[in-house]
Amino acid sequence: MVTRDSLRITRGRITRSQLRAVYAEQEVRELREFWVTDRLEILELRSQDKTDMTKQDIKASRAMAEATEQQAKTLQVSLGAAQMDVRDLIESHETYKLEMAELQSRAQDIKVSFWDLKRHLAQQVANAIETIAIYEAKTRVAHDLMKQVKRQEDKVADNSSNKRKWEGDYGRSSSQQ
Repeated sequence: MVTRDSLRITRGRITRSQLRAVYAEQEVRELREFWVTDRLEILELRSQDKTDMTKQDIKASRAMAEATEQQAKTLQVSLGAAQMDVRDLIESHETYKLEMAELQSRAQDIKVSFWDLKRHLAQQVANAIETIAIYEAKTRVAHDLMKQVKRQEDKVADNSSNKRKWEGDYGRSSSQQ
């Protein structure tokens, strides 16, 4: 994960790399100036028969200048690589931010869906309870009606039994007369 500290450190590397490159370029300039100065000294030394030592000094100066130029090139390549690393870190940081925003959006959608499901479930439970209450009420009414019908049947049966008994009693009393 990209942090501010890692970005700051990477930027610090670029700054150091840039400073090294500038320093190397300054050394190259100074060495070139010394090289020109050394050439003038060679001319003077030739007149004094010290050319061999001066040529060696010039070769050493040239070698140093070439080494310094190579170091400057290496530092510039390092600087370019560090800049690319920083760009990559920034891009990956942006990508992580976008992914985090997408995940937060999904979490919000899931939360909303959860509450919708919970509300729907609560409504279904309420409907089921209401249906059960209606069923129980209808069942109670049906039982009451069945009891009432049974009582009426019993009453009709008692009445017809009483009627037969009365008719039987009435028939006997009229035949006895």
